[in-house]
Amino acid sequence: MHKESTDRLQISIFGLWRDSKEYIDKTLSQLEDLETIYDLSYYFYENDSTDNTPSILKEWMEGRKGKLHSEELGDEKYGNKESAARQVTRDEKMSGYRNALVKLGIDNGVDTEWSIVFDTDTEFKVNVIEDFFKCHYEGVVMMTPHVEQTVKCHICEPPCKKLSYYDSYALRTKENPMRSVTFGCNPFWEEHNRKRYSQGKSIEVECAFGSFAMIKTAVLFKSKWGTDGDCEHVFFAKDVRKEGKIIVCPTVKIYTKISGVKIDTEFIKWQRACLKDVWALKTVLLTAQVSPTQAYVEGGTS
Repeated sequence: MHKESTDRLQISIFGLWRDSKEYIDKTLSQLEDLETIYDLSYYFYENDSTDNTPSILKEWMEGRKGKLHSEELGDEKYGNKESAARQVTRDEKMSGYRNALVKLGIDNGVDTEWSIVFDTDTEFKVNVIEDFFKCHYEGVVMMTPHVEQTVKCHICEPPCKKLSYYDSYALRTKENPMRSVTFGCNPFWEEHNRKRYSQGKSIEVECAFGSFAMIKTAVLFKSKWGTDGDCEHVFFAKDVRKEGKIIVCPTVKIYTKISGVKIDTEFIKWQRACLKDVWALKTVLLTAQVSPTQAYVEGGTS
């Protein structure tokens, strides 16, 4: 049991760590800001770090509720610029890490109503949880944010100068099961969803993560990550949808820094063409010209 005699909302935080020295202080500071409002417990999984990430986490966790588990597995480190073959291996490894992370919560009897599963290199404001609850409605069990990356939108004409949505590999809708629009400020293919998103209205999806997902804890514990060659979050989302709805909230803002991006101009032109011609997009889907993972671009989102 991790509840305390407090009127504050109790939330469990789940995060993966590895070689995090460049951002760990920033991330922990952001969590400390949340502690001023919420009663938090932490479940951290760290593996194969070669820097001082484990010792920083161990010291920070002293006096806080939760569990830190570190392992030396000898695994390679995978990033967001992998080849198609290595991407599959990366998804398999990440599934294992994420499932081990959640098991920490299960084994320690976590019984909060809500949990957050996040990429620990993301930046967020202290009002992020409040913003999520503004989007919540009946039947929703998982909420994901609008996560921006350090790449300007390459889809809008004329250029809108906004930052692009990061996690396009994971974002899928019922109408379009392939990855969402990449390097665009609005990640949706469908005109009606693009309009809703631009108006700040939440959208129900088949899959999303957005680097910072808020999810019912009971649902989290019933769901597992995995891969059949596609993004590990797609596998996880199938389990989540058995319990309720997943939504993307455009008014909930998260930020992540990426580097070394190479933009494929032909891929950008192809995306623009599909957005302008709905039949071109339907043809792609019907003839399987582009698989959910084929649209991966070196340096693109993961």
